[in-house]
Amino acid sequence: MHEVLTLQLGHSANYIATHFWNTQQSYFTFGADSGPVSIDHDVHFRAGIGTGGVETYTPRTLIYDLKGGFGSMKRINALYELEEDLRDNYGEIWNNNVIVQKEPEIGMHPYIESLELGTELPPITAESVRYWNDFNSVYYHPRSIIQLYQYEAKSGFTPFDNNADGRELFTSIDNEYEILDRDIRFFAEECDQMQGIQIFTTTDDGWGGFASEYVIALRDEYPKTELWTWGIERSERVPIEKRVPRTLGLANALSVLVPLSSIYVPIRSPPAKVPSYITFDHVSQWHTSALISTGIETITLQTRMKGPLSGSRLNDLSTVLTVNSGRNISLLSMEVLDGRHINSPTGNAGAATEEHIVDLSWTGEEKHTFAKVKVARGAGDPDLNGRPDTATQHHEIPERCALLAAFHAAIPYPLLESYPNIFGRPGGSLSLACSLRTSSLVIDRLGRIRDTVLRFAPLDQKEVLYNELSGLSSAYEEGWDSGSDSGEDD
Repeated sequence: MHEVLTLQLGHSANYIATHFWNTQQSYFTFGADSGPVSIDHDVHFRAGIGTGGVETYTPRTLIYDLKGGFGSMKRINALYELEEDLRDNYGEIWNNNVIVQKEPEIGMHPYIESLELGTELPPITAESVRYWNDFNSVYYHPRSIIQLYQYEAKSGFTPFDNNADGRELFTSIDNEYEILDRDIRFFAEECDQMQGIQIFTTTDDGWGGFASEYVIALRDEYPKTELWTWGIERSERVPIEKRVPRTLGLANALSVLVPLSSIYVPIRSPPAKVPSYITFDHVSQWHTSALISTGIETITLQTRMKGPLSGSRLNDLSTVLTVNSGRNISLLSMEVLDGRHINSPTGNAGAATEEHIVDLSWTGEEKHTFAKVKVARGAGDPDLNGRPDTATQHHEIPERCALLAAFHAAIPYPLLESYPNIFGRPGGSLSLACSLRTSSLVIDRLGRIRDTVLRFAPLDQKEVLYNELSGLSSAYEEGWDSGSDSGEDD
């Protein structure tokens, strides 16, 4: 069935993944609305048995967060409520006196409460969203929910901000429980033909270290499996005393995650550049995660489709993007095709320009593009001249890009009640074009991270980190003629 297993590591990752899962759930059709289904739900969802023998269908995912990071979400939900009853009767099971101490429960968001009661859904506002669960509309299997009690979310006393703390936390838990046996194997072993594992994680805090150790363990257990890492970098303005430790944490994470991932996609949150047709609150995680998730969900759309696009898998995209080289850092960008009408004086779509593009990854000077995967959905993209549900594989194009794979799917992006009104059109759907490209732009960003390492990294880490970042950068300097010497290593 070409399943994908998802790992969500940390609060920021869970915001993005929650939008992702809400979107996947919206593709299900029931009763009179049922028609030809273009999405293969088995790629991301798994069948199971819940309370009273009821069949369930829940996301194939593992959700990690710190103490207090789950908001009002309970590990046991309506699909598996009998397990909660058993847990509440520990005294009877042990035949002993048991003292239960509970912390005050976090109140449900009105949106979640209305979902539970089946009443009219109230609008969600950026101010009202405190946790990613406040806009979650999906039930998860109890084994998907993994709370780490060693650190507290949003804590000012013991922040989970250090790469080394994350690595130490993973190691201590793994030594006690063997994380892959406890968490991964339950979901992985029920897959018929797993096409890959996708990982959402922050990379410039403790989760970057946790993810590094996790990926080391995964690569050792699954040496040939596709591992796609969506590495989230916090890009809001902070004082230099916070910015430097973040960059050093990012450098440590990149040195592990990039070599061991099949594809590594850096994600800046919030994005560096947002077009004027998007009304966007950079401070709201609900807003930023929605925009980022839209790009991720769209660029991977063909990996879970039926019909003409059903043959496209994660490894097919990796083959195009890496071009049989060591260049596995890919950059994500997105364009709302409707946005061309908004900014066009004539009201016609026309061709894409820089002002229409949302850069979700690193930005900078781009001298050469080695390869690109482009996905259009909804209305046709004038740049692709494509028909719905078609694919053009391995199409060589001249000038700045060596290899292009293009896909066009008829299904638009759904704008749900849980999605912020950042496009000025509540409800309905969007026509989008997203691209994932391998670019020489990576050289500039890695060079700036390397400069920070050279100036501020501890002596026992400086040389190793510097050399590893230089090695990553060198792959993007070969195979094309830049016309000048960059001088990066001088």
